[in-house]
Amino acid sequence: MSALSPKAERWRRLGLLKYLAGEFGITVKQTTRYWDRGWIPNRYRTPGGSRRVHYNDDTVKEVRRTVEAAKQSNIQIRYRIPEIDYKGTTVPVKGCNSMHDLYKRARRSGLSKTDAKDLAFRQRVRSNPTTEQVAWDSLWALEGTTQEEAAASVGRLELLPLATLITAKGATDFRAKAEAAQLNMQAHLEGESIETTALLHHLLSQPDLRSFLAAWNKATELDNRIMNRNDEELRAANEWTAAKPDHARLHLAALRIKHEQTGLSALALAKMLGVSRPALYRAFGKRAIQDVLKTIRQDPAAADARRNDKWSQGKKNKQGTRTALRGYCLPQTDT
Repeated sequence: MSALSPKAERWRRLGLLKYLAGEFGITVKQTTRYWDRGWIPNRYRTPGGSRRVHYNDDTVKEVRRTVEAAKQSNIQIRYRIPEIDYKGTTVPVKGCNSMHDLYKRARRSGLSKTDAKDLAFRQRVRSNPTTEQVAWDSLWALEGTTQEEAAASVGRLELLPLATLITAKGATDFRAKAEAAQLNMQAHLEGESIETTALLHHLLSQPDLRSFLAAWNKATELDNRIMNRNDEELRAANEWTAAKPDHARLHLAALRIKHEQTGLSALALAKMLGVSRPALYRAFGKRAIQDVLKTIRQDPAAADARRNDKWSQGKKNKQGTRTALRGYCLPQTDT
């Protein structure tokens, strides 16, 4: 703990909220709100009813962490969560700007005070992705999908005994293994969607192994898209996100909005990133936002031709080669 002024030391010793207000650079009234919301550890009231705090070396750090988590939770509520299903009760979140708004909405939806507090005041902090995560997510977005969508498409096939089916020798052997698999699978299909059940039956109804593998490759095409990227493309994506992490996050948000086919605008970018529109402009700047919106709005085929031609004439990288990602390319870093 840094040296305190005599006045601050006295406030701290007496447990006054003035000390915490001074540490945060806010008013005592705002600190009082923190106290009332239970965000300050070791708080208590004097016999006369005054608010006090038993300060220790970690008090300021803990309060700062709690306040930041509350701010992030409010952002999630305001921009990212359309509704919440709580113990069978659906609570619409649209229109709520804070945890307190969500609490009121939960009460109006019929939840008890205890349940409404549990729903509204829990932390909803979204951790910042690493540059490697942004690189991978960008590659998925360039293919018009997300890792979650691809994983879900593959997850539908978990009931198939693939290792057994691909060992079939001839059409007769394959049909015997497929029929056995279909019988064993019946007991596990309860709760699966109609689409998943139909897909599994379609795969197991193939006449031979070759037809089955063709159908399997088609069913897993969404997941396989990203695997067609070569090492050079993965390296370029990682280098770009490491060199320009903020621009990479902005570009990824725009790609996701385009994939969701919602209106591509600065407001949409702000919602995708979980911030307000003014905060978006403060973080990235007007020029960067305009550039990424213009790039994503362009016709993909035309954009590919212009970008690849431009980058093919760009600066050489450290190995003396020119790097461009296949298809709808990510911007190249200057090295």
